[in-house]
Amino acid sequence: MSSYRYLGVLALLSLAACATPEIKMERGALSGQRQMITGFYFVNGACESTGYPTLKVLKAPEHGKISIQQGMGAPNFSKMDGRSSCAQKTFPGTEMFYTSDPGYNGPDSVSFERIGVTGDYARYQFTINVR
Repeated sequence: MSSYRYLGVLALLSLAACATPEIKMERGALSGQRQMITGFYFVNGACESTGYPTLKVLKAPEHGKISIQQGMGAPNFSKMDGRSSCAQKTFPGTEMFYTSDPGYNGPDSVSFERIGVTGDYARYQFTINVR
């Protein structure tokens, strides 16, 4: 095997080992009503917005619809985060909403990716308990 081919295989194995795990979360929603599922607000240490992240649906819900829009919200920083004082302010961000099919009750889910303004990346799967 040539050294170039060996390096290519090694690079592919390295990328596979660094695969981003999917973050799993759970939310509730009332049947037929629009419900905010999540919002992402990118804020620096000076309590300034750094822009809007991109949300891209990978697997749409089977029993409802997802909408994504820009909005304003308050991030939830832990007390250990240097930006915890920013939690009292609202910032522009990207928000995701879910609306179930009318009369539907039961589980649903959505999978999506978040790409931050600096290129950071994460995959999410939200289970939505519709009541």
